[in-house]
Amino acid sequence: MGYPETKTFEALLEIGRDTAENSAIRKAALHRHRFDEKYFAVVTKILEDPSDGDEDLDANLVLDLGQRVTFRAPAEVRQRMQVVLRKLLDDQRARVRLQAYRVLVASHDATAINRLTESLQAKRNFPVPLPEAINLLNDDGPVSHIVAVRPYLDHADPAVKAQAARVLSVDPQSRAKIVAFVRDPRTPREVRLLALRALAREDEKFPDYAIPLVQDAQGDPQVREMAMQTLTGRMNNNKVDARSQVRFAEAVKRLSIENRADKKMQSTASELHAYLVKTFPAVKQAQ
Repeated sequence: MGYPETKTFEALLEIGRDTAENSAIRKAALHRHRFDEKYFAVVTKILEDPSDGDEDLDANLVLDLGQRVTFRAPAEVRQRMQVVLRKLLDDQRARVRLQAYRVLVASHDATAINRLTESLQAKRNFPVPLPEAINLLNDDGPVSHIVAVRPYLDHADPAVKAQAARVLSVDPQSRAKIVAFVRDPRTPREVRLLALRALAREDEKFPDYAIPLVQDAQGDPQVREMAMQTLTGRMNNNKVDARSQVRFAEAVKRLSIENRADKKMQSTASELHAYLVKTFPAVKQAQ
């Protein structure tokens, strides 16, 4: 819009207020309006009225509010938004309800978090899809939700199991089972991939099972690539012993010339090996 004038903003608000207007147009108009008291008043009024706005409009307005009302906003504004969004935790429209949970959990709202935790403990009446509920608790801080999430590590749905593995990577009591998932080729791919990402941050023994995954010429290519990426990340950000560094570099080098690997993976491995040699003295010395 370039540099809109005051009259332009007034027109945008009028479109946003107009209940007879197409919801997609109302959404676009409000999205383009600057964040100010007038915008905030119109949006919260729409969200407070169940008959004003369809699911798409309201879900997007909740998302917009979450992005615009940051921790830097005045306390009064944050509190007013909190009051409005808490009412939407019971909204009958799934997308609106989910966006309300996302925004509130991102601000560590106790009401939203307690509802999610209670539903997981009761194993029923989940207010949002179960994988999303566990993901949201992870965003709040996995250490606080270990007990509530533990039962879901054995869930039949791979999407649920993957999110549980992500949360419980911080849990020493659950780690052996998660590592077993990563090692087992029968484990659904999405579980192995998300578990690798989480374990790389939390487990100092990560190289012990990540390196064999890279070495496994019969293994799932996506799992091998994830093992490479995540172990590299751990080496960049955590102390990894020199022996493991050298073993990893050797595995990457072999992968770069492996006949079974496709050209893209060979190229990725070749570039990574060059990086390892340049970055880690133990690897360079072993060449």
